[in-house]
Amino acid sequence: MTDVTKPAATATQPAVTTAPAATAVPVVTQPAATATVEDTAKVVTSERDRISAILAMPEAKGRETMAQHIALKTGMDVAAAKEMLLASPASANTQSNTAFIAAMGADGKPVVQPGSQEEAAGGETVDKSAEIMKDFQAATGFKFNQPANAASVKH
Repeated sequence: MTDVTKPAATATQPAVTTAPAATAVPVVTQPAATATVEDTAKVVTSERDRISAILAMPEAKGRETMAQHIALKTGMDVAAAKEMLLASPASANTQSNTAFIAAMGADGKPVVQPGSQEEAAGGETVDKSAEIMKDFQAATGFKFNQPANAASVKH
């Protein structure tokens, strides 16, 4: 079978080629479209707006990696991106960090200062580490500041 081609197309009319009789589907060949600088600028601006909208939406918070993937690696529109981001879980780190920050912002924080000494009620200084060592010695019988095998050492 052979293709039958109608006379050459004019500038306003595309060329039509008839496919072989088995399929009988006409194939239309359009002249090549030329994009103008203005058309290209519109497409670029539209794509930048789409990317910005996806990355800036509140639903992207805690899902930044997914939002970046959707915005930069797909052609998904903003509405579909919003639905997908809502359907995915937010990062656990973001949720726990928020709770941690809230807890740390609560009143009643302890005042921690360097050193192991406190002032007793009578105005004398108490060495807390000495008290701890004394309690440990009483509980275990181990004396600090002497070798572990002190009984076998002759003085």
